[in-house]
Amino acid sequence: MKLTNKYRPKADRGLLRSFVRDAWQAYHDKEFPDDVQCVIGEQLATLLEQRFLPEDMAVLARYGLASAPENASVSIYHPERQRWDVYANVKLPRLVLCLQGRAHFFVGGSSSGRGDHLSDEFVPYFERIRVARDDYTYESNFSPQRVDGSYPTWEQIAAQLPVAGVWIRERLA
Repeated sequence: MKLTNKYRPKADRGLLRSFVRDAWQAYHDKEFPDDVQCVIGEQLATLLEQRFLPEDMAVLARYGLASAPENASVSIYHPERQRWDVYANVKLPRLVLCLQGRAHFFVGGSSSGRGDHLSDEFVPYFERIRVARDDYTYESNFSPQRVDGSYPTWEQIAAQLPVAGVWIRERLA
């Protein structure tokens, strides 16, 4: 298959989906490396320890009211939709006891005095996640359409997909 080949909807749909999936996995691995995620996770673990004192949580854990989650969840503010509707999980590098279901933070938007709102130093990292998630949603839902009675070539499809397009060009060149 070459970049000049026309897209065939029934035969190539699965191939396009796998290109998008693989391209975005590579993009995620490059843009959000494990060492950076580990640093963010450590910072969130420290914040959880400050919010939930270990001595108190040890007592509550005996009664099943506290646990040590593997991940902290973060709601990211989406300015265009004016709500926290993008979510990310950050792996915690160590066990931190906290109230069950309370290893959750908010980032971006107005803090309105919330204690679980992350400081502005976290905004750039999570804003990149939000933008990447929006772009991924566009690319994963992309479906080539007929133009003047025929489907586009793979080159034309690649031109419409910023991340997966690079991946497609590398694979089909």
